[in-house]
Amino acid sequence: MLRCAHTWPFVVAIIAGSVVAPRAQEAGVVDTPVINPVDTNRANADFERAQETNFAESLAFPNSLKFGDFNPAVPIMVSMKIFRDLKAGVAADSSVANGLKSQNQESTITFDENGYLATVSDPTAGYNMTIAGTRLGFVSEKDEAAFVQPKPDYFNKFDDGVNFGYSGADYLLHFECVVGDAECLSPAEIDELVKGFVMCSNDNQCVNFFPEKDEQP
Repeated sequence: MLRCAHTWPFVVAIIAGSVVAPRAQEAGVVDTPVINPVDTNRANADFERAQETNFAESLAFPNSLKFGDFNPAVPIMVSMKIFRDLKAGVAADSSVANGLKSQNQESTITFDENGYLATVSDPTAGYNMTIAGTRLGFVSEKDEAAFVQPKPDYFNKFDDGVNFGYSGADYLLHFECVVGDAECLSPAEIDELVKGFVMCSNDNQCVNFFPEKDEQP
């Protein structure tokens, strides 16, 4: 089984414009990267149900006009702040491949073949946030095999972020306080933030949605 299911240490970096997926940190263990199956049918069904009760708006995420024959590898989920910033106006981010930057320079999103990395600076709230989603996992030499079916959902909340699984993909939210080391987001505020998350489909339609939170002990 994969060790990136519930309590894996999710390390995210940008290397040449790519999202680097979770990597185990156990000494002496060699990991093999694998692509986890993503249940796009479930994501599409959740999207359609959410449209019935929540807002649905268009957003210029990558499509064939911008980046060629491109479909995001995992369901795109971002904060409402990122959604609003990008919806107000975007331009190609020249510093990376397959990237968009908001006109107010406060939000970005970058895609690769396995997922995406989004960032937002919120001066009024006093924190910066990184959101990463990936289908890439790692199997150790001691594991038997990768997941054949999409992994179960999970949700873990930490002092400086959240990691969760949805529809077979893995996601990480990381918060960084802008001033000092004080707590800039309380647990209740984190819950409120994710409740306002936006999920976007491949046809540039977005809806207010976050999967049910089944927090792990």
